Amino acid sequence: MSKKKGYIKLSWQGIHDEYIIEYSTDNQNWQYLATVKATTYTHTNLDPDTLYYYRVWGVKNGIKSVLPATISGYAKD
Repeated sequence: MSKKKGYIKLSWQGIHDEYIIEYSTDNQNWQYLATVKATTYTHTNLDPDTLYYYRVWGVKNGIKSVLPATISGYAKD
């Protein structure tokens, strides 16, 4: 029987044109996840036993922010 997959819903406040979201399971090796215009994103099909780390970069007028917002958490099922 396969394990049930979970999700993490991210939300943040911002004033940027768009946001680049990256994630990692070790807080060192980052993978691109999505570019969105909204200030929310739901990452799905996740293992509930894994700790996920996220970085959200703001982009305004084509320029990426210097520091990302960071968050971590376990998936909900």
